[in-house]
Amino acid sequence: MHTYEGLASVPSQLWAKGCAERVALLHAVMGSATNIKAVLAEGQLLRVHTGKRDTTLAAESEIDEPGVYFYAGRSYPAAIGNAVLIAPPSVSASWHAKASPFDTGGVFHHYTALPWDKIGPKTERGYIERHTEPMARFREYFSRHLSAFFGSAADYWHAQPEKPIDGVLFPAGSDWRDWTFEVRCQEDVEIQKMDLYVTPAMNNLMAEMERSGQAVCVSPSNVTVDDSPGCLAERDAEQLGITG
Repeated sequence: MHTYEGLASVPSQLWAKGCAERVALLHAVMGSATNIKAVLAEGQLLRVHTGKRDTTLAAESEIDEPGVYFYAGRSYPAAIGNAVLIAPPSVSASWHAKASPFDTGGVFHHYTALPWDKIGPKTERGYIERHTEPMARFREYFSRHLSAFFGSAADYWHAQPEKPIDGVLFPAGSDWRDWTFEVRCQEDVEIQKMDLYVTPAMNNLMAEMERSGQAVCVSPSNVTVDDSPGCLAERDAEQLGITG
């Protein structure tokens, strides 16, 4: 039996249930300043756009339809980038989306230690499908996932899983995308109700957009400026997941 399927029988611990209910979803806006400006002016993250990496497009063509990608409480890449959007549960609850407890592109491109090839020849798509739930059940399974593999909410951000996932016991330094839920929105996602974390340079660019009359769809009250917006967004997401 696959670990993810087996989670249905794992009882949710109180700390895990609270974390799963509160944790925000993070999206790092990739690409140049021009691309980020376009996102802000459009007011949406588009599931089909020109800034996607070739590896993402290749995975989408084989595994699923195009999407907008978020991680539960984590940001990739966290240490670099100019802008990170944070969607609280109240915003993401109504999305038409799917969730898997790993990075699906990593499975497709074999960057992961997960045993995608153990259920038959060339079965990346099958492995992903068998480890996928609709958005409506994402937080329930996230809670069970935390309960099954971590000792505390903080461990989710700072430690490897305590038990093997699909037979894999991850050593120190393993990539957290092997056990962090990825949410794939299968529709364009509005950003007006999200929080935005940006670098000082991007904040200045937004101000220039305002002065030139271009629409910026994120209220300034929802903007946090930091030299490492991804790292700060993760820290805030962790704090929310631990303490509420």
